[in-house]
Amino acid sequence: MSDVVGAILLNTGAGVLTNIATDDDPEAWAALALVTTVAALVALSLWRLRTQADENLIARTGILPELLDPPRPSAEVVTWLSAARCPAPLWSRRTESAELRDWCLGDRGWIAVVQGGSGVGKKRLAVELARTLPDEWYCGRVVSVSGVAAAIDACPGPTLVVVTDADRRTDLDELIGSLRAVRTRVRLLLCARTPMDISAAALVLRLGPIGTDNDRIRWFNEATRAFAAVWRVPPPAMARTRVGDDHDTPLDVLCRAVLAVLDRADPRGPRTMSRTELMTALWRHTVDRWAADPDLRLPASLRGDHALAELVTAALVTPSALSRVPRLATTSSDVLAGAVDWLRDRVGEPLRLAPRALADHVVLTTASRVPTIIPPDEHAIEILANALRTYPEHFPVLVDLLRSVPERVPLLTAVFEHASPTDGLDAALAELIPGRADSALVEAAAPDWFPRTRRAQLAAVVSGLPGRSSALVDALIELSELCTQLSDGHGAVRAATRAVAVGRKIGEEALIARALDARARALLRRGEVAKAHVAANEATRRYRGLAAGMPAEFTLSLAAAVHVLAEVQAELGQTRAALTHAREAVALTMSAIDMDSLDQLPRLLASLNSLGIRLHESGLFAEAVATWERIIARAAGPVAVRPDLFLTTFAAAQTNLAADLGMAGRLDEALAAAEAGVATWKSAPLGLYREMHLANYANAHFVLGSSRMAAGRVHEAGEMFDIARTLQERLAAQNPRYRPALAKTLTMSGLMHTRAGRPATGLASAEKAVVLLREADKSTPGRHIPDVNRAFHVVAICKADAGELRAALMDLENMRADALSLVRANPLRNIPPYVNQCTLAAGLLRWLGDAGAARRVLEHALDVMRAHVDASSSIAAEYASVVDAITRLVIEWEYADGRVASFAVKAE
Repeated sequence: MSDVVGAILLNTGAGVLTNIATDDDPEAWAALALVTTVAALVALSLWRLRTQADENLIARTGILPELLDPPRPSAEVVTWLSAARCPAPLWSRRTESAELRDWCLGDRGWIAVVQGGSGVGKKRLAVELARTLPDEWYCGRVVSVSGVAAAIDACPGPTLVVVTDADRRTDLDELIGSLRAVRTRVRLLLCARTPMDISAAALVLRLGPIGTDNDRIRWFNEATRAFAAVWRVPPPAMARTRVGDDHDTPLDVLCRAVLAVLDRADPRGPRTMSRTELMTALWRHTVDRWAADPDLRLPASLRGDHALAELVTAALVTPSALSRVPRLATTSSDVLAGAVDWLRDRVGEPLRLAPRALADHVVLTTASRVPTIIPPDEHAIEILANALRTYPEHFPVLVDLLRSVPERVPLLTAVFEHASPTDGLDAALAELIPGRADSALVEAAAPDWFPRTRRAQLAAVVSGLPGRSSALVDALIELSELCTQLSDGHGAVRAATRAVAVGRKIGEEALIARALDARARALLRRGEVAKAHVAANEATRRYRGLAAGMPAEFTLSLAAAVHVLAEVQAELGQTRAALTHAREAVALTMSAIDMDSLDQLPRLLASLNSLGIRLHESGLFAEAVATWERIIARAAGPVAVRPDLFLTTFAAAQTNLAADLGMAGRLDEALAAAEAGVATWKSAPLGLYREMHLANYANAHFVLGSSRMAAGRVHEAGEMFDIARTLQERLAAQNPRYRPALAKTLTMSGLMHTRAGRPATGLASAEKAVVLLREADKSTPGRHIPDVNRAFHVVAICKADAGELRAALMDLENMRADALSLVRANPLRNIPPYVNQCTLAAGLLRWLGDAGAARRVLEHALDVMRAHVDASSSIAAEYASVVDAITRLVIEWEYADGRVASFAVKAE
């Protein structure tokens, strides 16, 4: 550096000297000396600034290591799966990448969160962001909070700070606080597995599994070629078979590609493995590489994959865990220290296996084999709980540890705080809760996302409460709601029924009304609609009396009770009464809430949702469309702020909007809304009511399938119906109330198969739908007649396409009486399908040679329309076009038969 500065000074001085020496000014020499001195000082200052800048950059690099760590040729196999080194391209995250770049370069806020499970591409997005930023940006990842703010402030360029596993850090608040005072432009990107409540976050991206089967096959092929090029080996044969399943993350696809390249000589091609099997294979490959590098610090007894896994697990959990490994019991401390140093040379300091899924796998498999390796402390519990987010099937390791220690309350609290709430873990924890109210484990209150454990705790609490107390009623109502959430209909009804009995003994009106409302909900969810009707009527009556005297206190409760009553009446087929009460529930809710309150808005949206469904059932599709659009407009802003409150409501409104746009004949808009609904449901977390969420998710695919079929995209419609059917079959096997939804999907699937030229397959699907609907109609007589008629209509179409014309005609004739009764009950909803059935019957009669009968059927259809449709009706325009179409059809037939076309006059 001194040579460079010297050259700058000499060149500057020579230039000045030449210019001044040729001047006639007698003061030239004095000026020469002055200017030369100034130039030297300036150059020296520049040199000092540059030196300081270099030192600052070195300091910042030490505190914030480069996010873009270039791959080394000697890197271990697993390191090529890390975000910075992966040779495969970034897949299907263009929108998220653009959003992150806009956030980073814009001014809407300095914190962003990328949230998603292990392997979905959070760190990869951060790396891609770093690659696309202008050259003046420095992009680093936080190791320690200490010194970060000062290191950033000392450098003039903007900085992107990335925090990985942000939800596991205990110093995050400290980091955010220190970065707030930084004068340099800084952006903080937090990568987390679980949702984080960061109030200052300007952008929150939630990542989930991406792509279709075809996408995953293409990505797999790209990844295998990329890994083969890195390792300079021939690429394996391209896979044309299914790679993984719908829930595979990008990391899963990359792992399969790694194994395909490593096992490229395998004639069977790429293997389909679980993530556990994949990581086992990668771990063994890594151990082979380590063992091939001889080092005297590693005893021979520790060179196997199991022994190394024990060493790695102990080092990752806590150094004191080394003493808990039986294999190491007789090993001297200096040998153990040398082994840990050997490990650090290969893994790094702090100890961190890449990818993180490999470390989780090693810890859990070792703990299941050597349970004593995990000490019973909160730190170890946190590590296990976080590992279980990647491998939830290993939850028995955690439960066995909890069983083995006498003081379980703090450990159970740590599990509630850190563990992912899988069904298996929740059920196992629930078994740990004794049925006694005095148990300390009842005090470690389970959060809402552990509903089975919470139910076990509530059941214990209920057992210890006095037989006549309002606290008992409250606990029983909460227990009933939890049972409903867990699809335990019998338990929900039993708890709510007992709450009603206790409430009546106490004699407090508000308590009785609450218990009756809970009983009505439980009975409705269980399918006991008649009993639910009795309870809902009494709850509504009691709340009306309470609200009349104390409107501020009870109007919202009355609105909720009226809402339930409307749902019950809809299930009983009382369409008009249900619509009336749905409108009342909306009006009551609007009168009682603060319209600007985010916490109260879900009540209004729930009432509007119920109203939209009632409008749909009444055939008022235009008004239903306006209701769904109202919900979407109301929830559009809040859904970005509180997705936990509004995302599912928003998704349901998009799906329902699509259905009613389709019924209103606005097919292009319906298709766009249906696509948006499925996309939103995909991004929505399962939440507490898993069963209901899956039912809505299936319905979104059903609506999208129907929209695509209406658009003529039959094959794509079939894919959506298959997804809906798979989900609904799983739900219906657990709860019969989902069988009607499955039947509707089977009906549409039958129609799709017929249109695709497979009438036999379509007929089997539609006939199965009829069976399911008739079974459902036994519990609620008359409720499912419209769906039975639609299924029979599809059965007739399938038979007609298969050439069974008379059998199809007989099916249509058998359903005519029920179809006519539906028209009389609800003309707006049921005239269109009835006319379609008449048209099909007329066509069949025509083909069978009975033209007179065909004309009479069409005349009958016109008579029905005239009797039920007037100019003010919402289907008047459709009526006119149908009349015109039928008239033209009959004229054509009469001309073909050589008859006088007098029918046209009659039709006027």
